[in-house]
Amino acid sequence: FWNAKADLPILESNLHKIPKSIEDPMQAHAVLWPDMPHDYEFVASIYGKYPKLKHLAKEDKLLYHWGDMIDLVWIWEQLKKDFQHEPKCEAKYRNQNLKLIPIILRCEQEGIKVNQQRVQEATPQYQELSQASQILAQAYCGFPINLGSTGQLMGYLGSSEGVRLRSMDQDVIAVARAQYYPFDVDQEERDGFSVGYIQTRVNLGAHPLLELRTMYAKNEKIITGYLGQLHGVGRVHPQINFHTQVTGRHSTTNPALATFPDDIRDTVMPEPGEAWIGYDWDAQEPRIQWGENGSKVLERAFTAGEDIHTTFVCDLYG
Repeated sequence: FWNAKADLPILESNLHKIPKSIEDPMQAHAVLWPDMPHDYEFVASIYGKYPKLKHLAKEDKLLYHWGDMIDLVWIWEQLKKDFQHEPKCEAKYRNQNLKLIPIILRCEQEGIKVNQQRVQEATPQYQELSQASQILAQAYCGFPINLGSTGQLMGYLGSSEGVRLRSMDQDVIAVARAQYYPFDVDQEERDGFSVGYIQTRVNLGAHPLLELRTMYAKNEKIITGYLGQLHGVGRVHPQINFHTQVTGRHSTTNPALATFPDDIRDTVMPEPGEAWIGYDWDAQEPRIQWGENGSKVLERAFTAGEDIHTTFVCDLYG
């Protein structure tokens, strides 16, 4: 299969069984070449031996499928040769990635229980915060302004405030905010935004409109990106992928549980009689690396209680 996790449920639904032994070249490629894209078309462009037939998806469906299957054979043959040079990669592929597929499929199918009462409580709270940011923005500008409109905001900031931004992207706004008054990203992720927080920052020199735009965007993301997906359902079934990140980390989407703000963690809940012991651990990947490879650098950092990322940047810039 190319992405067995996507194909196996369909196969099981149609044939009421799944193969006892499978190979997934996408997972093999992710282990061998983690920093490359892992979509079929890209990998086929490297390993495939036939003219590309993707453009025939609507014109000649059988020929299109034939092209997909025959290229997959050559991709797999080449990846097997790569494994001969990287036996540890093959061991990881067989002993971890392949064995995770049925576990993750079961997790996705079972899903996670939603605390619907908490969802109903939290939604109007965040809607009120979004509305408050709009009202304050209107008071500041002297006329109604849409904090969700890139054109309006950039136009006003450029013409009336002399603040010229190349976009309203989150990172661009963050740089502009910090020039007026610095902020703590972790604190904002943990505590969220409130009218009181914005007022305090503005009193200390922060730019009102940049602060309100950030407050509005953060709250709207929570309403639509998190709470909206939980509204009116008894369970959610997040999608888990483990081939998309170079580090091998799992990515969780629909909804993105790993990035849930602390304040709404309780919108999902363990099953009756079960408990969750935590969501995240401090620097867990490098700690595992330290345990596996005995790194003296990591040992020194963790023993001394250093933040390894700060140490790395200090070393980088001398």
